[in-house]
Amino acid sequence: HPDRAIAEDAFMEFGLAAYGDVVQAADALDSAKLRTWLDEPAIDQRRRGFYGLAVGIVAAEGRAKGDMTEAGACVAALENSIAAPANDLRAGFDGLLGGLLVARGKAAVDAMAAQGLLDADTRAGDARHALAAFRFAWEFLAESVPRERVADAAARLLANPAVTADAVIDLARYEHWTSLDDVAALWETIGRDDPLVRRAVAGYLTACPLDVARSHATRIADNDAKAWASAVQAAGLPPRSSD
Repeated sequence: HPDRAIAEDAFMEFGLAAYGDVVQAADALDSAKLRTWLDEPAIDQRRRGFYGLAVGIVAAEGRAKGDMTEAGACVAALENSIAAPANDLRAGFDGLLGGLLVARGKAAVDAMAAQGLLDADTRAGDARHALAAFRFAWEFLAESVPRERVADAAARLLANPAVTADAVIDLARYEHWTSLDDVAALWETIGRDDPLVRRAVAGYLTACPLDVARSHATRIADNDAKAWASAVQAAGLPPRSSD
């Protein structure tokens, strides 16, 4: 809208709307404008996240209706914007990745991996945005991006020191216990110099119902009871009687 105040109010309404309601409004979204705004320098960069998500929604709706031209144009715009050179402080990048997950489903995870966004040396900001996009997919996109695939992708970021603690916490929330040994090993690797990682590891091992998790916890406590107790306390968890 040419009136800036009205345009701002409209944008805020979308910011407050539930995801399902935004999807229902897909037919009212102007995809050509949205695609242009993704990389428009004059656009408030804080809006890019929603624009990226909206482009992904339009792409998914277009594919569902058989409009592959529209869907293809939207996916190309998202991929170009994601691949564009930028520093580590690109606002709304999680929305662009979320839009790609909406538009391409599980294939988007492979695309993110191919661009190096899940590597151990991925830039801190990009890695945090990737985890945020996976949280969105976990909550809203289970039909098109299987949750096991989301958790496996998040697990790839365990080796990235910038987001190791966050990745461990997310995996505990996802009840992704197949990464148990990798998480336990973090105590003596990345966790040695990062108390946040040790706190996250303690939380994960305490939450995991498997016997091997208890074995890892006991081993860690036997080696350094004070450090283990401190990590458990920092995680806000009651200590196990066998620890």
